[in-house]
Amino acid sequence: MKFNGKIIKGVAIDFDWTLIKFNYKKAFGETQKILYYSYPVVAEFIKKHFMNEKNIIYFQKFRNQIWESLLKDEKQFILKLQMKYWEVVRSTTKENEGAKSFLNDLKTHGIKIVLITNSDEVFGLKEKRLNESGFDNHVDSVLIGGVHCRYEKPNKKIFYLAAKKIDLQVSECLMIGDSIENDIMPAVLSGMHAIQMKEEGGDWDPSVTSFSQLKAFLEI
Repeated sequence: MKFNGKIIKGVAIDFDWTLIKFNYKKAFGETQKILYYSYPVVAEFIKKHFMNEKNIIYFQKFRNQIWESLLKDEKQFILKLQMKYWEVVRSTTKENEGAKSFLNDLKTHGIKIVLITNSDEVFGLKEKRLNESGFDNHVDSVLIGGVHCRYEKPNKKIFYLAAKKIDLQVSECLMIGDSIENDIMPAVLSGMHAIQMKEEGGDWDPSVTSFSQLKAFLEI
């Protein structure tokens, strides 16, 4: 497989929002119910500032920092919110259309695959989510930042380790992910090639919106 004229022998691929998606709006709605019961002022603050079409995306990204800032030392309650959030995530998780088929096509072409993702807040949860999704059976290796190594994305060192997991150099690998900050930029800085895949359209060049478009782009 070639990318920009270079031979690609391996693919590193992100998990959340690349291989799978879930109903994060429903997840936050359920955490809001818990907050309203015990901390209505905090719940109202979050509703006012974050529960709209644009800002909820940032709440998705910074939810733990926001909860910790507003709830201070209520660690057990924050854990309760986290558990509810992940409960809904797990129940609403769906494969992005064509994801497993794409991975199978890569293997047919002799491309090695490493799934690279960060840990979730709850011990052992990312492993469970991967197992439930079945994607751990469609790749050659899995690297969970914060679990299998001390680095997490966007630390570029995790991309060196990802390439090593499939016995390749970073220059022989292509990173596929949705986040420019966590996936694309650090991969490029490590020496990998990169394509952004984002359903609603990406800001990176090149970027694609679906696995069918990605397959056409890579000519596989």
